[in-house]
Amino acid sequence: MRSILRWLPWTLILALGCVEDSDDPGRDAAPTDAAPTDAAPADATPTDAAPADATPTDAAPTDATPADAGPPDAWFACERPADCVVFEAECCDHCNSGHVVSVNAAFEDEARAALGPSDCAGVECTARDCAPEVPTCEAGRCGSTPDPAWGGDPCALLDEAACEADADCTPIRGADVAPLCIDDYDGWMSEYGGCMTAGLGCGAAETCAHEPHSGRRLIFPSTCVPSGWPICNTQPCEPAAACEDSEAAPPGVLCAEGDAEGRVAVQVMPRGCFSSSCTRRVDIFCRVTPAGADLEVDATFCLAPIVDAPGCTPDCSGGGFARCLADLDPGTYTARLGDLEVTFDHPGPRVCVGEMF
Repeated sequence: MRSILRWLPWTLILALGCVEDSDDPGRDAAPTDAAPTDAAPADATPTDAAPADATPTDAAPTDATPADAGPPDAWFACERPADCVVFEAECCDHCNSGHVVSVNAAFEDEARAALGPSDCAGVECTARDCAPEVPTCEAGRCGSTPDPAWGGDPCALLDEAACEADADCTPIRGADVAPLCIDDYDGWMSEYGGCMTAGLGCGAAETCAHEPHSGRRLIFPSTCVPSGWPICNTQPCEPAAACEDSEAAPPGVLCAEGDAEGRVAVQVMPRGCFSSSCTRRVDIFCRVTPAGADLEVDATFCLAPIVDAPGCTPDCSGGGFARCLADLDPGTYTARLGDLEVTFDHPGPRVCVGEMF
């Protein structure tokens, strides 16, 4: 089992019996309130105006939207939940690492063509079950929420103490990826991730998944993972070759700290203000490679906007952080990540360099 980090076939295996309550409403870029240019300026020369015999294809439509403006506001406008429809926006549904989009029913066809999946041939998905999403209308904007009428797993929302106290439930525990990447298995399967109904069937393959709100990665002993945790896109100790369906955010802050037990913890935060209510963490990775007194750090932040979030909170915490470890002898070290460089004593206090904005 401890060969997990060199072996794991990261193909997605059906996770029978696991359930998930998804509250991820999907993703979106902020729309642009661009005004249509449906009239020629008063001082236009003859070359500015369309020819008298122009066909409809010669002139831009009056409601044209710039190519980079994102979906129109009208797609998401509503007065009541019945105005909206919900559809899956990825090849894998919202129960299995995908997400949904909620739009005004009058624009469903256009929205599906622009925001829905286009080519799902050969895509493999897990088979977890969860509550279907139903439309909502909040502050005049379509959204979605898990169907309260769905029977779902009653154990999924329990904390660790309540899960352990309920004979019908069982904890879902895993191992923190960061220690495993330096061959430290002392905390093997000790991290609480979530809860599920006892006795459900799960696949035997060990599975990496990450907590959506923090980016914390755990390896689980089976294909049953906590509700709402997406499957890792890459092997846990290897960076992604490229960010898929997301954008790479540059590192902004680099921190290092050594403890009395000989371990150095490196933490990286992305540059930029990413709202926690409007940002989806697709993948987060960190690795530190010692070379004498120098520590080479790799970090990746693959982030994507949430399409139809009703509002973006100005908390700037949506980018999360990446954490990796190294076992080192006492001394003075310098950690480097791109243009960021921090020198610190080990053991010693936490030292940070860089800026988030």
